[in-house]
Amino acid sequence: MPDWSQIPQELIDTIVDEVHHSSDLKSCSLVNRAFSSRTRVRLFRHVNLGYRRYSWNTVFTKFHELCVSSLRLSASVKILTITQCHITTPPSTSGILDLIIQSLPNLAVIKLFHVDIGCFLNGPIACLSSHSLLGIHLDSVAFDNIDQFYDLLSGSPRLKSLTLSGAVLVSNTESRRSKACRALPQVEHLVLRIDHDPVDRVGALILESIFRQGGCPFSVERVRRLTIDVNNLHTVQFDRANAMLAATSQTLQELTVFLMSQTRSTPCHILCFGSIRKVCFSFMHDTGVNLWWCIRNLIYIRDKLGCSTIEELAFEIVSVDARQPVEEWKELDVLLSRPPFSDTVKLLRITNILRFTPYPDLQSSSETMRAKYESFVPLLRRKGRVSFSSVVNVSGERDQYFTSDD
Repeated sequence: MPDWSQIPQELIDTIVDEVHHSSDLKSCSLVNRAFSSRTRVRLFRHVNLGYRRYSWNTVFTKFHELCVSSLRLSASVKILTITQCHITTPPSTSGILDLIIQSLPNLAVIKLFHVDIGCFLNGPIACLSSHSLLGIHLDSVAFDNIDQFYDLLSGSPRLKSLTLSGAVLVSNTESRRSKACRALPQVEHLVLRIDHDPVDRVGALILESIFRQGGCPFSVERVRRLTIDVNNLHTVQFDRANAMLAATSQTLQELTVFLMSQTRSTPCHILCFGSIRKVCFSFMHDTGVNLWWCIRNLIYIRDKLGCSTIEELAFEIVSVDARQPVEEWKELDVLLSRPPFSDTVKLLRITNILRFTPYPDLQSSSETMRAKYESFVPLLRRKGRVSFSSVVNVSGERDQYFTSDD
């Protein structure tokens, strides 16, 4: 028996994700019976049902048959991902989804990508609610009304992780329920990466409707990790982000900010993140512009607050902009080497995200990056407070990262 603990989880996930044919599924089921419990958990903890190559009827029916024939396999499923499920996708999947969800007794996380929630009406939504999920991930999901979103969360009082990503569309934002009727899960990991395009009526519509109603269906009082998007053209995004940071200031420890590229003008709004332990900024273009905005935020913390709790400051940059360092890194180096940041900052982490690179040499890439950047951060380098790494972003159902640190 091979030592499965030594096999990369990304490889196992990819193999399982590519299994669609009924014969392959049954073969996996037979082999699964000979696996140890630990190996079974690794292989089948995350199941991805997609509409890329096979009809929904085949995918869902065969997977349900597999769950019925192998109870040990279905008990191993902790994460269920469903992609490309629309109301117009024939035939109707509502009934079979209900049966599948009922057959997964230990389901803890549901991930929906490009899904019309109408496919989950009646039985499936009620069934999902009965699982008391720990994680819900919604990416490009269309709701008929805001109450469907409430229904999805209402049965999960133990919910710890919530992701709203991509275009989250709500056709009817009026709620028929009172605030007192809603469950309030104590979310600890909150991701708000949503499309802010007003033309498509997506973006922050679901959040705006929640705040208009005065009753968010989840509590932010215990959020420890927060991921948000900000756009320098939208003041309301900064206002909402700062309101969220203020509401979570007592518990928030890690903040990730994705800077949306619109124009080369420097964002004129300040993000108040001075009371957080770990802060990460991620951007794809205009490194100099975005880095200068980050420096302005740090200057605001220095001048207005006079103290800082930041222990780790990270930057994730797409490879095209990361190849040549910009002068702003020198200013950041000086700023972080002086009070109040010199008293708290233990690490500046710079990550080069490699895209469209099939077979990169990560070690060579990290060494090249370090050689170019070291002269731009000499003060932090002497104290051993800077690190460089290269990351490969492999596009697929989810992002997969392979990292080589110096």
